[in-house]
Amino acid sequence: MNTSILLLGAGFSRRFGSDKRLHKIDGQPVAAITIAKYQSVFEDVTVVIRPEDTELKTLLADLGCKSVQAQDAHLGMGHSLASGVRHIQCKRRWLIIGLLDMPFIKRASLTTMQETLIAEPKEWLVTRFSSPPGAEPAHPIAWHEKTHTELAACRGDQGARLLLQKYADRTLWLHIDDQGLYRDIDHPEDI
Repeated sequence: MNTSILLLGAGFSRRFGSDKRLHKIDGQPVAAITIAKYQSVFEDVTVVIRPEDTELKTLLADLGCKSVQAQDAHLGMGHSLASGVRHIQCKRRWLIIGLLDMPFIKRASLTTMQETLIAEPKEWLVTRFSSPPGAEPAHPIAWHEKTHTELAACRGDQGARLLLQKYADRTLWLHIDDQGLYRDIDHPEDI
């Protein structure tokens, strides 16, 4: 396997009003649903959480999923991302970064990404899904090992947005019909 998965889950759910990661859909926490989708395709899944996330940490352990605590998560997604990348010290060619609050992604989409990465798209440094006009950019996004040092240096609340701009001409776009690729949970009505 040439990929590792890093799911960002160290947010504060301020717009949701409670911990959306533990909110249940059909009896299962959002985090558990998202992780199950990734674990059905990938072996190596790690989730970035906050130090105070004891209930979530227990859930992740019960699911057989690794976690890393981002001490500086309060400073923004870029800091959480960097903490996760530094912690796992990715030794694999591709690091796929996704969001823990995206339980609606289809397993088939993840399989498509994995098959694409196994085929080793050598000229590309970023592999991502396209999204419809007007929609938020789709997740997850795969990053080649040549970008991992830069990912580990991300800061602020922009995540890897500047790197996506930097490598726009080295990006392989996957066109697939899956609403779950850009449907995250920010408010209760998003469920």
